Amino acid sequence: MKTLEPSYYENFECIGDRCKDNCCTGWRVIIDKSSYQKYEQMQDEFGDRLNSNLRKVENSENDEEFAEFILDNNMKCPLLNENKLCDLYINKGSDHLCHICTSYPRIVTLYGEVAERNLSLSCPSVAQLLVDKNEKIDFIMNDEIKYNKNETILMVNKQYDELYNLVWEGRNLSIDLAQFTEIPIWKRLIIIKLISDRIQIRINNGEIGNEDIFIDELKNELISESLLKALDDIEKPNKILKINLVLMIFEFGKNHGMGNKKLTAIVENIKMLLDKSEDIEKTLNYKEEQFDKYFKMREYILENYIVYNLYNLYMKSLINKNLDIEIFELIINYSIVKLSLLATWDKNNEKLTDDEIVDVLYSLSREMEHSDTFIQSLYDDMSKKGVNTMGHLITMIY
Repeated sequence: MKTLEPSYYENFECIGDRCKDNCCTGWRVIIDKSSYQKYEQMQDEFGDRLNSNLRKVENSENDEEFAEFILDNNMKCPLLNENKLCDLYINKGSDHLCHICTSYPRIVTLYGEVAERNLSLSCPSVAQLLVDKNEKIDFIMNDEIKYNKNETILMVNKQYDELYNLVWEGRNLSIDLAQFTEIPIWKRLIIIKLISDRIQIRINNGEIGNEDIFIDELKNELISESLLKALDDIEKPNKILKINLVLMIFEFGKNHGMGNKKLTAIVENIKMLLDKSEDIEKTLNYKEEQFDKYFKMREYILENYIVYNLYNLYMKSLINKNLDIEIFELIINYSIVKLSLLATWDKNNEKLTDDEIVDVLYSLSREMEHSDTFIQSLYDDMSKKGVNTMGHLITMIY
């Protein structure tokens, strides 16, 4: 058994009540079965308070999602006190915290014989790590798996045989490409999409094996001077269409319960871009050109964001056999983040602080990463409307 982790993993540190947000507010707090049984045995006054604020999850077949805290009208955990501290931790200690409260934002997913560690970007401190890391993200493989008490395996999957090697090599190639700074980011994303399309064809056709030869052929074909020049001939997409696609996604999300306060404010910033000029297309083109120049020295943040998504999403295709939806999510996430940063920059008189970048990254992640059904529903909806074609995705990227 081995473990794999990104180079920023060990740098994470929870800052508790100094955090700009709170992981005990705004979403469900799930309780594992063993913790629930431990809480049931508490016979003191605090135990009575604790158990009166718990309920079992109906029809749950997963011991990790056995029960949940009953949140108040503000979606706040009943054990979060006015000082933004946990009364369970204060009264009973860390040993009584449920798995999710102990491990978040750490994630450990077991694929075959490799346990992959990551951190959820929905935590502001994790977003800060990506903003601060102005060097290439490396990945560290350890030969012996060693879990600490703050880690919980999210899912355990069987060995995936040769399919694992195909997806693994595809992800390695895509991550290397994402950090290849000699190529503009929009070109990198298009090539990453083309790579995933070729891998998806092999998955669909059951063409498993000879991964090294296949990956070498992809490199020669897709990371070539001829293709890069061909991409230059792509007609610059309609910026209004890009914004309308993003707003359509936000509206879809709102109808599915998405919309924390920070994200709602970001949506309003995007809408303001459409109200500033009679010639919207010309204005948006100019604004994007100016923003790209302004953000050039911090473009590594967008690269880090792409690498984070590739590492977080790519191997999920082993489970659903659908790499297309994982790359769809990457492109959607990138496009929304880029446009949100531009809109925030524009509202702030063409200035953008690291703190505002952190807000964009973690606010979006809070809505997109913690729903098992949202991306699938969005993917199906955009497919039905015919707006998830390669042309539409290029519009989102370019």
